[in-house]
Amino acid sequence: MPYDPRIHQRRSIRLKGHDYTQPGAYFITLCTQARQCLFGNVVKGKMQLNYLCHIAFNCWEAIPDHFPHIELDTFVVMPNHLHGILVITDTSVGAWHCHAPTRRQYILDNPQRWADDPENPQHNPDDCEFLFDIPF
Repeated sequence: MPYDPRIHQRRSIRLKGHDYTQPGAYFITLCTQARQCLFGNVVKGKMQLNYLCHIAFNCWEAIPDHFPHIELDTFVVMPNHLHGILVITDTSVGAWHCHAPTRRQYILDNPQRWADDPENPQHNPDDCEFLFDIPF
């Protein structure tokens, strides 16, 4: 279903007027439906990976195989979301290197902040409409 602002109650954090097809480093976050913890658990500030987490990681690593104009930067999988930086390069003039306009350390330190993360379902116990239940 395409995004419809009348139905979907999310706000855009995109920079107005910016052409996101242009070369640059882009910080992305992808969340599971209903913040369901499908990818594992955070234990003592470290992400404990499960099988689905490995699939997500392998898909991330395969992005340049499908999109040669994309380079990968920092990436972390959390229990119910992932963060990463994708770098769109200008292939007509060779690789274009840049630094993300955000602190890259945020991504690497994300598992240590899981207890306070607004995506942690412990902060939204009533928001539990799950697609399926996977025993881990």
